[in-house]
Amino acid sequence: AYGCCVDIIAEGLLALSADRAPPAAGMAVCFSRQLDPVEAEGLLATAGDLCLPELEYLSPETARVLGGSRGILRLQGLQTLSPAAAAELAGPRDELTLGNLRQLSAATAASLAGVFGTLKIDGLQRLDPAAAAALAGHRGSLCLNGLEELSAEAAEALACHRGDLCLNGVQTLSVAAAAALAAHQHGLHLNGLRTIPVPVADLLSHH
Repeated sequence: AYGCCVDIIAEGLLALSADRAPPAAGMAVCFSRQLDPVEAEGLLATAGDLCLPELEYLSPETARVLGGSRGILRLQGLQTLSPAAAAELAGPRDELTLGNLRQLSAATAASLAGVFGTLKIDGLQRLDPAAAAALAGHRGSLCLNGLEELSAEAAEALACHRGDLCLNGVQTLSVAAAAALAAHQHGLHLNGLRTIPVPVADLLSHH
C-alpha cells in the first residue's frame, strides 16, 4: 500500500527502502528522528496504526496528537520518555510499544499505567519497586521481557497488576519473588527461566 516511497507530508518523512521490511497491513511507518504535532496529525490521517522506529524524542505536544490514535503505536527508538509525554499517550488503545526505553521513573510509570491495552516496555533492564508499583495500576497485558532479574519487592508490586504479565527475560527467580508472583491473578509468562529450583516451582504451581 505504501510502495518504496510515500510522500504524504514531506519528502522522505514516510519511506520504505529496499532493505527495510514492509509494514503490517494498515500500518504507517515513519523513519524520521523528529516529529512535530503537524506531521503527527498527517501520519494519523494515513493509517490507524503507527510505527516510528527511529524517533528519538517525543514532546508532550506531539504525544498529545499521537495519543489520539487508538490502534497500535510503536515507538521503538525512544530511550527516554517524560511523565508529561507519557500521560498524553494514556487511554484505551490496542498496543503501545516502547521497545528501547532504558530508564523508567516512577512518575513516567504512573503515566503509562493510564494506557488501557497492551503495554510493551521490553528494552527495560531494571525495574525498581517504586516504578513497579506504579505500573501495577495498568490494565491489560504488560510485557517487560528485557528484565533479566526481578527483586522480591518489584515482584510483590507487579503481583497486583490487572492483566497478563510477561517476564520472559527473567533468568532466575528467588523464592521470595516467586511467592509474590504466585499471588498474581492473571496470566504469568516466565519462559526465560534457565533453572527452576523445587521451592520456586512449588510456589509457581499454585499460581
